[in-house]
Amino acid sequence: MEQKPVNRREQRRQEQKRRRRNRQLAILTISTVLLILIIVLVVKAVGAIGNAVNQDETAPVAAESQQETSGEILEVTFKATGDNLIHNTIYQQAAARSSDGGYDFSYCYEDIIPVIEGTDLVFVNQETPVATSVFEPSNYPLFNTPSETVTDLKSAGFNLFNLASNHTLDKGAQGMEATLDFMDSVQGITHFGCYRNYTDEHTPRLVEKNGITFAFIGVTEMTNGMSLPSDTELDIVYTSQTEKIQAMLSEAKEAADVVVLSCHWGDENVLAADQRQKDMAANFAEWGADIIIGHHPHVLQEIETVTTSDGREVPVVYSLGNFISAMQNKSNHVGGFYGCTFRLDTATGKVTIVDQSFIPVVNYFTSGYQNMKVVPYSSYTDDMAGSHGLGISVEEVQQILTDTVGMELIPAAALSPSASADAGSWRDAA
Repeated sequence: MEQKPVNRREQRRQEQKRRRRNRQLAILTISTVLLILIIVLVVKAVGAIGNAVNQDETAPVAAESQQETSGEILEVTFKATGDNLIHNTIYQQAAARSSDGGYDFSYCYEDIIPVIEGTDLVFVNQETPVATSVFEPSNYPLFNTPSETVTDLKSAGFNLFNLASNHTLDKGAQGMEATLDFMDSVQGITHFGCYRNYTDEHTPRLVEKNGITFAFIGVTEMTNGMSLPSDTELDIVYTSQTEKIQAMLSEAKEAADVVVLSCHWGDENVLAADQRQKDMAANFAEWGADIIIGHHPHVLQEIETVTTSDGREVPVVYSLGNFISAMQNKSNHVGGFYGCTFRLDTATGKVTIVDQSFIPVVNYFTSGYQNMKVVPYSSYTDDMAGSHGLGISVEEVQQILTDTVGMELIPAAALSPSASADAGSWRDAA
């Protein structure tokens, strides 16, 4: 067979073509590898930048979180005293001092202004109706007190008034309604314990002070056998109405940082709380009360702390005695101010009660219950004791304090000049 001659030109052309393809493939391969390397490097670089940015951003967040954990501490100071019980000799003297035909109680209260001055919240139990818009002033057993007692207390520095007591219905439903009308007319105070209707009763009395919100509830154990008529919407809450109290405490707890329960309970002229008071206090604390302020016995009783099942420590002031009265026993004329500071940590929402104290006061008057006024025990001298209408000595005041609230919460500066000289041995003995 005859062979075709080899075409050398075509052969060289094919060889060149093959080499070009190989070079192109090599270039493509190298380019692909380089592109992959560039992409990897870019991704790593972007990641590093992102990490740096994240670290810069998280630093202030962490600092902010740490600051929130420490929290801002808010504080409110509080003082509470006992029964503003105005017998006829007291309001008659107030009438004699008035220059406008009304009643001037300022003399009765002026000496305790330094005790409460600068305090954020100051509580008093208004023992009797203030219904002189519809009834004349009256004495025991069915009291009615000139309304100026409230305005003069406000001028002295009081801004919290409990109205639930055994004397709330001394002038019936009309007297209770007139009392509410008057209390509503006084600007700058908060009152509780008497309610116009169901809605009013279940609307917590809220007070905001220094960033802390307080709710106030008032209940009473009795109203001296009297009751509201069935056709009125007015209401009083009794300590026996446990379901109602639980609901009110729950509502208050939802609305406030601190729930203050005022309780009119116990037996008159008994210098120690009984078991039913202690049982009620334990229940009220368990149901949400953060502090319990007691009154009615007309004498001082002990102060203690109840610990709830969730670990809250609830101060219970069983009775603050009389703030002012014309009663007959010496122990009826030794009272005082329980004081504390409520401290709120804004980070945790936890409220603690610190700086508890008790500042004793004495009802000073001369023979026949004349010149009646409340004085701090720190200014009660032997000379004053000698001219006191009941002859209450400094030593007798000391003994009453020792037998009731005890000495632990009383600052040395709150003792009488005569007692201060022997304060060390007195405290040791107590």
